[in-house]
Amino acid sequence: MTKKMLSCPICGKTGFRAHGPLNSHVKALHPGHTLRNTPEGQNTYKTTYEVPVLEEGFHEINCPACRRPTVAYYREDGKMAESSKEIPKPPSSSETSHSINPMRRSAHPVVVKERYKMRWNGEENRWKRTVAMMGTHGKTAPEMPWFELGVDERWLLNDSHGIPFVEPHVEAGKVDRWWQLHHRWRTTRRHTRHATDHWQWLQDTGTVPRIVMQRKYKEVPNSERFPFREVCEMFLSDKLGRGAGHVQYYFTNTFSYMFAQVLYEKVTGIKDWERVELYGCELEQLETEYFRQRPGIEFWMGMCVAYGVEIYVPEPCFMLYAQDVVQIPRGQMMLQYPGYMAYGYKSPSLEEAKAQNLPIGVDPVEENVIGAWDDYPATDHTYALNEQFARMIKRNDISEFKKDNEALNEWMPEMAQ
Repeated sequence: MTKKMLSCPICGKTGFRAHGPLNSHVKALHPGHTLRNTPEGQNTYKTTYEVPVLEEGFHEINCPACRRPTVAYYREDGKMAESSKEIPKPPSSSETSHSINPMRRSAHPVVVKERYKMRWNGEENRWKRTVAMMGTHGKTAPEMPWFELGVDERWLLNDSHGIPFVEPHVEAGKVDRWWQLHHRWRTTRRHTRHATDHWQWLQDTGTVPRIVMQRKYKEVPNSERFPFREVCEMFLSDKLGRGAGHVQYYFTNTFSYMFAQVLYEKVTGIKDWERVELYGCELEQLETEYFRQRPGIEFWMGMCVAYGVEIYVPEPCFMLYAQDVVQIPRGQMMLQYPGYMAYGYKSPSLEEAKAQNLPIGVDPVEENVIGAWDDYPATDHTYALNEQFARMIKRNDISEFKKDNEALNEWMPEMAQ
């Protein structure tokens, strides 16, 4: 006797041999509905979630349908807004005062102050032309300068618009370019890592004016083509030899394309970029990121530096710093060593050499190898991974630094003039 197949009463799909697969189908494609068995044994579906009533404004809640953390806007009547038209947009610059309001920050005031110093072009009394890029890694992504001065453009990528701490900034129109360079079959999936209906968002978003993709898609009105051939011919061409030919392209992740775009726009005169700040990019997953993707992005970082573009990463970032991969009982992990350089770090260290009365050396280059050369002008900052400094900038409630923030707010109007 052939077993009767079940069908989905919502979309009509058939072929389910049991209630388990049918439930999984409903949960994935019809969130907000659950299967229940009536006394007659018939399968029916009904909405089982309730939307809380809250006061007007933005609130962090768990999505009533999928239970994931999100930010929702509630209307004056206490009910959740059902469309983007009901969410208030910030006033234009012509409608607001030009005075500088106290700024919200996502990093320690000491770090923010130093970033301002780095962004400022003292010779020409202006901000350097800066682009801030952000990935999805939670280690340094929260330091993204959403509220800081001196940033010309902010670039985000992939499906990160679905991340709760990113979504409000995207909806507020703080992203200038979006990058989605994956193949179409990956981009059009309904459920991606961080968002649902990512392809639909690319088509409908009205807050991101430019979306960089492999080509111009008619379905995505704001999309534009990445100048792949132009970039490769301009910067690679016959400069990288391999075997009996030449390396025609070298892009290992989306950030590689983004840095190449900065370089391309600078050289062609489209935009004279002077500085790139990178957040939320660690590439610490050994198999797919550290070994496969990291070399490519650091190659393009070096290319940018060669053309005069500054590169900045937050203190805890794994990029632009030497690591060691060690074996642990559960696999492998990556370690950072303070002050690690190619020579003179561990055999012996400077402290060990002094303790053993070994010759230290007098040449500036030799001194730099072992971490000295303290009279160099670019050393007017705290070196990476200083333990005392790392403890100071550990994640805290920014309200703890009220006095520092107030002092910084008094200083900022002078920089904005």
